[in-house]
Amino acid sequence: MARIKIGVVGCGLIAQMMHLPHLRELADAYEVIALCDVSPATLKHVADHYDIGRRSTDYRDLLTDEVEAIAVLSADSHGQVIVDALRAGKHVFTEKPMCYTLGEADEILAAHARAGTVCLVAYMKRYDPAVRYAAPLLRRLPDLRAIQITVLHPSEANQTGHHDLRRFADVPGEAAARLRGEQDRLIREAIGDFTPLERRVF
Repeated sequence: MARIKIGVVGCGLIAQMMHLPHLRELADAYEVIALCDVSPATLKHVADHYDIGRRSTDYRDLLTDEVEAIAVLSADSHGQVIVDALRAGKHVFTEKPMCYTLGEADEILAAHARAGTVCLVAYMKRYDPAVRYAAPLLRRLPDLRAIQITVLHPSEANQTGHHDLRRFADVPGEAAARLRGEQDRLIREAIGDFTPLERRVF
């Protein structure tokens, strides 16, 4: 069986801790052939670690014929990356949140309908055995309005503490300002004006 060729957008915590290690474990089915991150040092570190030669700080460079699927693992809203990947005919796997606004969601749905490819949002625990066991039990509860789940890690250890995660503060100022401005615009569209504390939630 031919392996699916993947381009990864975003090489931060979740990529280093979860997705790239698991994609390497599943190397009989998937091949990561390209990486993108706005931090040149993060991109170099992760690409060197996984021996991936194709690297870019612009995700659009990954939307080529050779890449079959895009894993969107970057921070903030993923709406524009998803839409561009779908328009390029790529399968898409995206971390949450898919997007911030209804307008983004509508654009994603329209692009997905035209693309005829798979688009999956990676919600935590979707296929976790404990969650799959609990789901039918919860459905039997009358008038269920909310569910709160607390995940306890062994000895209350930090869930990232045992991973060798690398973060670098080298995102070029112009790129950081552009990304921040775009995210602020989307947040304002979603919830209106916001305080600095409310901005941190996003």
